[in-house]
Amino acid sequence: MKKSTKIILFMAMVFLCLGIVFTTIGAVMGGNRRSLKYYIGNGRGSLTNTKYDDFDNIDYTLIESFDGDDIDNISININVSALKIKLSDDNKCNFYVEEGNDREILAELDNGSLDIWDKDRDNFKYFGIGIFKNVDGVYAILELPEKKYKNLEATADLGCIFGEDINVSGTCSFNVDLGHIKMKNVDCSELFLNCDLGNIDAEKITSSYAEIYCDLGNIDAEKINADNSIISCNMGNITLNYIGNSNNYLISTNSEMGKISIDKSKHTKEQSVQNKKIEIDCDMGNVNVNFEE
Repeated sequence: MKKSTKIILFMAMVFLCLGIVFTTIGAVMGGNRRSLKYYIGNGRGSLTNTKYDDFDNIDYTLIESFDGDDIDNISININVSALKIKLSDDNKCNFYVEEGNDREILAELDNGSLDIWDKDRDNFKYFGIGIFKNVDGVYAILELPEKKYKNLEATADLGCIFGEDINVSGTCSFNVDLGHIKMKNVDCSELFLNCDLGNIDAEKITSSYAEIYCDLGNIDAEKINADNSIISCNMGNITLNYIGNSNNYLISTNSEMGKISIDKSKHTKEQSVQNKKIEIDCDMGNVNVNFEE
């Protein structure tokens, strides 16, 4: 038997065993077609294809309201949801959840730290992956007063995270397993955007350090002003637009399968200090980098 044939047969056996394992788990958990639909991200359940304007067509219930002066750190950890973070009209921090939602999402302020989480978030995990039964997706809005917060972290397993007009002195982190991330006008010391399966769209990013990672999907970031940035994508296209002159950047790019295009039309012949760094890594996809003054 040829070596290649043995390898194919071995891989087939591995996938067969995995199929039996996950089928057994589904049967034990009472899994059905509806819950599977939510897990893979189709339909209303997961909200993975939510658009920014979709939030305007939803009725909300106010869950909690806090004095903005009492909040320094914010941590959000919810599963099947679409979350929007925006400025409030006053000095109150307001957390809204879609009206009629029967999930228990809690918000608590303790010693300057605001925590928002799903009570039933850890229903079941298999190798670190959350598996949810009959969980309806829910829209949520967090309104924040205009001030500089210390740290902000938001995580959604299945869904989307949208954020605008965010000002953080420390770390700003957004993580989505399956869905999209969209950020606009974010000012922070360190920025982390992580999306396993979905797209990342960012505009007007100001930070000392920015790290943007997408496993499967596209990265599109405009008006980036970062001293040091690392952009990586395993499978998808990367389109970047940086503020400043290209000769102020030390640029490192790598693409295993795809084209790399760096616009240096504004690159001057004068000697300058390359005091900013850009590191781009793309396994499969095209890379486009542009600069504007």
